Amino acid sequence: MVTSILPPNATPLELNLEQATGTSMEAMPVAIRDLYNPDTCPVNLLPWLAWAWDVEQWQSDWGIPMQRAVIKASWQVHNHMGTKAALVQALEALGYAPVQVTEFVNLRHRGASSYNGIRTHVGQSLTHQFDVSLNTNGGTPTASQLLKIRKAIAIFKNARSHLRNIYYASRWYSGAITHNGAVMRDGGLILG
Repeated sequence: MVTSILPPNATPLELNLEQATGTSMEAMPVAIRDLYNPDTCPVNLLPWLAWAWDVEQWQSDWGIPMQRAVIKASWQVHNHMGTKAALVQALEALGYAPVQVTEFVNLRHRGASSYNGIRTHVGQSLTHQFDVSLNTNGGTPTASQLLKIRKAIAIFKNARSHLRNIYYASRWYSGAITHNGAVMRDGGLILG
């Protein structure tokens, strides 16, 4: 039976401090192995586990299942940070699965077309730009949700690429997407 949490080479001072504070393995309310596991960590300690796992996008108002999912995804996301896969995984951990990222390589506008009278596209390169398509599961994202999405994109995209559009759909099909005619030219396209 283990009565000390200190290693065998602990100094007499450390052993005396442990005895004075009354800390022992039996007195620990949660096993240490459970503290470092997102599935078994107590709810009140999840923010500390997220900090230990270097979660980039933590919101205390998320539900407990989403907090645990974001912590679990953190290790994989950090291994691939700056890649398309990391961006997709980070957005899916926020609850927008499936996510599609479309990158543009050496795409140029030919001719002079003007969208709003201010910016005319004449041979401007769109290299290193991308679009993101999200599934919003039956609703339109609020302004605060869009800010969280943009923040996640800014954190997990590669440094050279620039976000061009965010598309979000209230109904997601794995193939043809139907349009309801409500198109906005302010950085987002509403599909429904």
